[in-house]
Amino acid sequence: MLSYDKFYELLLKYRMITPIWKYELELIKNELELIKNELEVSDTEKDAYLILFAIYFSLVDSGNACMSLDDKVLMNNEENGKWDIQISGAKTLTLSTDDSKYSTEEIELAKAEFDSIKNASADAFKYLDKIIKLGNKIIGNFFDIDNDYLYLRKYNQARKGVISSIKRLYKNYVAIDSDTLTKVTKELDSNNQETIYNLKGKFKGLSNKQKDVVISGINNNLVITGGPGTGKTTAILFILYYLLYNEMKAGKSFSNVYLAAASGKAASRMKESIINGLDNIKETSDSKPIIEKIKGDTKKNDEEDIEEFTIHRLLGNDFETGGFKYNKHNKFPNNSIFVIDEASMIDICLFNSLLEAIPDTARIFILGDKDQLPSVEVGAVFADLIEWDLLKNNKQVIKLDVSIRFTSNTSIYKLAQEVNEGKALNYKDKDSDKVEPLTVNHFNNADNFKLEKVLTKDKKLMKKEFEKEEKDRIDTCPVYYYLNDIKDKDGNIIKQKENIEKIIEKWSNEFYKTVQKDCSNIKLKDDTKVNDEDYKLLSDIFNYTDDAKVLCCENEGIRGVKTINKLIKKAVIKKKIDNKEAISLSNQYPGQVMMINKNNKSLNLYNGDTGILVTFEDDETIYFMTKKTTNIVSSDGYIEDDIFKLGNFVFYPFRLITLSEIDLAYAITVHKSQGSDYNSILVILPTTPGHPLLNRQILYTAITRTKGNTYILSNPNSLNEAKDRLLERDTNIFK
Repeated sequence: MLSYDKFYELLLKYRMITPIWKYELELIKNELELIKNELEVSDTEKDAYLILFAIYFSLVDSGNACMSLDDKVLMNNEENGKWDIQISGAKTLTLSTDDSKYSTEEIELAKAEFDSIKNASADAFKYLDKIIKLGNKIIGNFFDIDNDYLYLRKYNQARKGVISSIKRLYKNYVAIDSDTLTKVTKELDSNNQETIYNLKGKFKGLSNKQKDVVISGINNNLVITGGPGTGKTTAILFILYYLLYNEMKAGKSFSNVYLAAASGKAASRMKESIINGLDNIKETSDSKPIIEKIKGDTKKNDEEDIEEFTIHRLLGNDFETGGFKYNKHNKFPNNSIFVIDEASMIDICLFNSLLEAIPDTARIFILGDKDQLPSVEVGAVFADLIEWDLLKNNKQVIKLDVSIRFTSNTSIYKLAQEVNEGKALNYKDKDSDKVEPLTVNHFNNADNFKLEKVLTKDKKLMKKEFEKEEKDRIDTCPVYYYLNDIKDKDGNIIKQKENIEKIIEKWSNEFYKTVQKDCSNIKLKDDTKVNDEDYKLLSDIFNYTDDAKVLCCENEGIRGVKTINKLIKKAVIKKKIDNKEAISLSNQYPGQVMMINKNNKSLNLYNGDTGILVTFEDDETIYFMTKKTTNIVSSDGYIEDDIFKLGNFVFYPFRLITLSEIDLAYAITVHKSQGSDYNSILVILPTTPGHPLLNRQILYTAITRTKGNTYILSNPNSLNEAKDRLLERDTNIFK
């Protein structure tokens, strides 16, 4: 059998395990050495024992909280065991020839070494029964075994903590009397002339399912799941309205309301959506104080404004203990209201920390999309949560399944449905009249790559034409599909690298051609306050951050985020602007779309915050312009080389931001796109068969980030493979 040291070395070489586990494995190794003679453990058994734990840590790196101790679950003859799949995925990533990284000899060596990993794993599992019996002296120090699953103790404790907190917080109770409930039911009827609604624009009242959510939410804590545009946030707005109304009528002070999500972008979008939704509520003597509370227009001494938080910022830091300020011993104020959005992004440990800090009397609403990607870190808590019989039997899990953003006739809606239901995909080949699997318009020739029905930035376009173009885009939400392997006009195959570069060049010219000019030497009419003209100018500039986005599955390689961002920056960012040398800070220039990747509490900048670099007239400072509420600046007004805000936009001198805390963001990973939507998206998928990032959740998450046009660079086999592979994690929250 392969030695443990060699086994670990191979896992590290092929990125199947992260180096952070070396310390834990060394601890286990040392403990085992101390008791090896006492327990009569042979060197072979010792290696098998350590290999078992190395496999577990590798599975943890893939998001699993636990590992089955049934070898048939991990490895089997059909090669679809949990560990089989892990080895296969790593092998596919290594042997992918897209980048031509390896020589023929290196490829043959890699194949042999992956066989060694597999064989050593199978050998280790032969000792499984005895290894488990070695048990308490080793496992008891670091791990738990529960229901034939092995857990790192912190994950098992987090799992049990989530179970306990959900039982505590989701018990049945009635919060509002029957008279108020009757009033709510009557007011939610959009046919009633005394309705609470402002029925204007596209808003025609709540759907029947949304009404059910509101009525249930008044009386119970809920878990709400639904795809993008199904009205989760709108339903939450009306729940908040009636909960605050009930407090007002009872003569009570308003509860603290906390809006939280895993990323700053998702939290900001939730608050923005809730505030925008207030336009749908009539302002009356009863509703005005509630509207002001939600907007944060007024604040009493004993009340807090409704503010959005990342979950980490919400919990706060305790610098003495190194833990969170709010925890199971120091909970949030009683009777607070919590809205937790994009819950599929929250890992098991963070979920547990959040729930433990919420008091028994709190109201809590957990929102998410069960079909999206799970958290980057360990666990798939939300997916387990919505399947828990305790909540389902109490009708505390509600699914919203009618999209308000996409009608059932739109291409993107049909494609999303086909992906989630695992149906055969259909496409129409526009270069012939052939119909093949995939419901999108398909092109074989890269020269045909054309950005259709994109909202134009031409200010001379007639308003009527602009409105028609926007309506067509929203009504159809078309999908355009392009092959990775394409041919030129003479029928010769064009290499994928050349193809991607050609498409990205067209993308850059369409969306970012004037970005550097628009973001340089901005001239304001009035730098003490933002008038309508200034606000429109700033809004047009900020639209570069969400007008278009390239979504990649990978960070590295020719289809990776780093490559695509470099290509776009090279195409649109020049060192000279209007013959004037741009002020450069570590090669950063106006017009770069960027995203914060680490929380910076002192600046009130958080992971996922997106912005763009700009300069102002007669000011050499480069500013990071973002859109958010902040307490750092209390009033509007331009201040040279300092933090300031103009309307909803905040400007940070770029010198204040560490380069390691911010990345280019013309292109981002699909994971980072969760909680966002864009007018046009270009989705670039891997092409190598068996690629671990070709799965249903990543495909669904990617294609549903759009409000308009979707462009997919892939091939039929990759799309169908992604659609057919469901990413499953072992979290075992409620088993």
